[in-house]
Amino acid sequence: MLKRNTMNKNIALIIAAAVIVGQIPVSVLAENNTLAIGEGVEAVEASGVDEAEVYVEDYAYNQDYNDFSSTSWTKFSGDGTIAKNYDAGELEIKRSGNAKLIFVEDQSPSLKNFEAEVRFQLNPQDGEAVGRFGLVFRGTSLNSHGFIGYNGGQEPGKWLIESPDAWNDQIQGPVLEAGQWVTMKVKVIDSTVILTVNGEEIYNDVVSLNGFPTTAGQFGYRTWYDNKDIKVDYLKIKSLDETGTEISSVEEINVETIAQSRPELPYKVNVTYPDGTTGEEIVIWDYINPESYAQAGSFVVEGTIKGASATSPKAKANITVRDKATYSTDFETAETSGDWEVLQGGGTPTISGGNIKVPMNGVSVAADMACPDVKNFVYETDFTTSTNDGRIGLAFRVKDKDNWGAVCYDAGNWVWKSAIGGAGSWGSFTGSKKLEANITYRMKLEVKDAKMTLSIDGEVIGSATSDKIPTEAGKIGLAGWFGNKTVTLDDVFVEELVDTNGEQTAGDIQTIESDVMTVKLDSKFPRVVEYNWKSDDSTLVGQEDIYNYVNINGKDYEPVVESVVADNKATYTMTIDEIGVTLTTVMSVEDNKVRIEITDIEENSNFVVKKVSLPKHSFASVRDDNGGAIAGVLSTGAWHQITDEMANVSDIQPSEKAKTYAFINDNDFAITMNNNVIEYSSRILLNTVNRNGYKSTGMGTGTWTYREEIENGVGYYSYEDNLWAEAYITKDMNDDNSVDWQDAAIEYRNKVEAPMGGEYIKDSLSYIAFNIGYTQSPFLRTLDTVKKISNYTDGFGQMVLEKGYQGEGHDDVIPDYGGHIGIRQGGVEDFNTLIEEGAKYNARFGVHVNATEYQKDAFEYPEEIVNENAPGWGWLDQSYYVNQRADITTGELFRRLDMLKDDVPNLGWVYVDVYTGNGWNAHQLGEKLNDLDFQVATEFHSPLEEHVTWT
Repeated sequence: MLKRNTMNKNIALIIAAAVIVGQIPVSVLAENNTLAIGEGVEAVEASGVDEAEVYVEDYAYNQDYNDFSSTSWTKFSGDGTIAKNYDAGELEIKRSGNAKLIFVEDQSPSLKNFEAEVRFQLNPQDGEAVGRFGLVFRGTSLNSHGFIGYNGGQEPGKWLIESPDAWNDQIQGPVLEAGQWVTMKVKVIDSTVILTVNGEEIYNDVVSLNGFPTTAGQFGYRTWYDNKDIKVDYLKIKSLDETGTEISSVEEINVETIAQSRPELPYKVNVTYPDGTTGEEIVIWDYINPESYAQAGSFVVEGTIKGASATSPKAKANITVRDKATYSTDFETAETSGDWEVLQGGGTPTISGGNIKVPMNGVSVAADMACPDVKNFVYETDFTTSTNDGRIGLAFRVKDKDNWGAVCYDAGNWVWKSAIGGAGSWGSFTGSKKLEANITYRMKLEVKDAKMTLSIDGEVIGSATSDKIPTEAGKIGLAGWFGNKTVTLDDVFVEELVDTNGEQTAGDIQTIESDVMTVKLDSKFPRVVEYNWKSDDSTLVGQEDIYNYVNINGKDYEPVVESVVADNKATYTMTIDEIGVTLTTVMSVEDNKVRIEITDIEENSNFVVKKVSLPKHSFASVRDDNGGAIAGVLSTGAWHQITDEMANVSDIQPSEKAKTYAFINDNDFAITMNNNVIEYSSRILLNTVNRNGYKSTGMGTGTWTYREEIENGVGYYSYEDNLWAEAYITKDMNDDNSVDWQDAAIEYRNKVEAPMGGEYIKDSLSYIAFNIGYTQSPFLRTLDTVKKISNYTDGFGQMVLEKGYQGEGHDDVIPDYGGHIGIRQGGVEDFNTLIEEGAKYNARFGVHVNATEYQKDAFEYPEEIVNENAPGWGWLDQSYYVNQRADITTGELFRRLDMLKDDVPNLGWVYVDVYTGNGWNAHQLGEKLNDLDFQVATEFHSPLEEHVTWT
């Protein structure tokens, strides 16, 4: 047994026994006390002693398994026996059956942050591998506990960290032998786990597993798979939660900031503990006087380590304040010409006549290597391209050919693009400005954190927010693809951005309420301060930042605000004299829903409102010290670009993340939201901020489109709907006694309508009737197939895609949606017969169309908006890319869809081939199809996300 310089535990127990002997059951005094764990046995209390006796200085819980303390356990899963051998001072564990055995000791403390040490021995049966045992921690249930231990089994030397939902089994460590005594030390602080085996540290990292527990729970053991006898010598646990963590030293940090910009201090710093191990700890920084960073210089900020003992050293940050960087080139002299390099694509830039010509051949990246590295900045330049085809734009934060971001013109559309470590991403960028060859434009790109805003010739054309762009400072440059072109630049100017908006104060609190909750609002701006849940009096924070600005057309304005409360609504009148615009905004609450709606926009000047957003807006916020977590989905509109993210707030770097769907939660609440933002790749924003001692993530709305500019300032498309967003606040919706993202997702499903036709998916099988080059599947033969399948399936629903219904079949006469239904397939009459008769057999029919590539032999070929220098798919006849925006704004696309409706009025759905995008173009197409009562389908998942039901 482990020897300690403390009071002999057996003597202490004799003393204790003299006091409580009358309370001890006779069975406890037997040589061994054994518990058989089987179905229906949750816990057995075999002792009048509630907790293990504590006489050890270092550890608050010391279990030697040589006395009657800790003789009851709670089973989470599985069957087996647990036997205490008092003479040997060991706990003996043996699993039975095929299930994993998971249990916790009832007398163990409930802790979040801790250090635990366990000594154990594995004794497998003959022929069995040595493996699969370890420590359970933060255990509250089968669905909420953590595990760390040996997973040798078939692969000796493997160790494992696991939650109920996920695992990491790629930890390499010592190979355990049968009968070997092993000492395992586990240290857990928030999401950081340190594993030491026999004195060797084999793991020290932040765990980001889905379902990893973040709240306090008890300790126990888990074993599974192979058959073995397990002996545990002792379990020692000490809390790192409240007693104050001892820290020997704190690593100093160096932070640089720009004059008048508050320094961004880290959430955690590196520390060294008395035993020589290292880790990260949260810091609560001292107040920083704004005068300290008002101008260039340096100063020091100290901070207290959260949860550290009173004798622990403080954190120290050395702050350097510098002037903001400015940089310009006019290409008149060698000194003012920069140092442009083509990083990818080949060719050499040439300077002549006071400008620079940069070859951009195929997939290409170029950068001015003399420009200072900038993260948040304005990048302006005279810009001329040699081609009408586009596929070119301004690059930023360029490190090399594999790391950069860009905003680019894409043959009639605008997109953002990026590469991080060579992995490319892209998505829709609002804007209609058309770039023409050999015309010089003054382009201005503003990048601030995750938001990109582009202006051309003094007018903002659009913006986008994405967390897929690089986050580190880099050079300015160019990015291009598809074809060769030359870009001419002149009068380049770069300036770092500093947020000079002054500190603001909150207004008086005003209250609106429903039967479910009370909502506290700021009287000076439509900002939720706090929610109060009436049934249990719990509270949820709304928006922590006081930022009373409205962003219109890409620029922040501070309005003069008047507000009035009536019933369950607060109405804010927000006047911006600078541009002659007044917005009427209503905040309301109904049941568990809070809504913001801009009910009126009054323009009293020539200023035209196009885009509206609320910077730093947040309906609700969750904190890392109360179990804060996020779950989000991003659909960029690019092919196959749907990505999920699940993370604890404590593990998220300060950032603004754009999402298509999002859910946040803490230990008490789950929150989700909906809105009528049409840029689906950034309809919801998750903003994570270091709050000095804790982190919080707020959920807010993206940028609304009030008017869409049709083309280069000529005409606008106005929306009839008011701009709105609403949040749904809920608790445990699935009755699993915990709150997480799933509760918010259930509420989203309850509140938000599915796209048109979504109800058919679960009740239908899908298949294709295919015609190409000749008639393999005439319409009436397809009807026979429908009848046969209906007979085989007892009338189960069918979704039948007619692929090749027009002209000579598939990929012919695009874009003849109507007016050219194939004669050989049966013509209009047979097609309508198929649709009408097929409906009697529970079948719905769709057609395969293309709104991207058009063919010159089509009756409805829109010659003026097709780029015949940009060939597309050429399986049969060659196709050419259409200007998709012009296809909408000229009315051509909608006219042809109307022709389809006229030909086949009872058609059920439309499949849009090879479509790309989730922005305004996609929104218009989806709305039109739904207006014609057509369910929407497409080829790749991500495009047309707002309306699509089938891919």
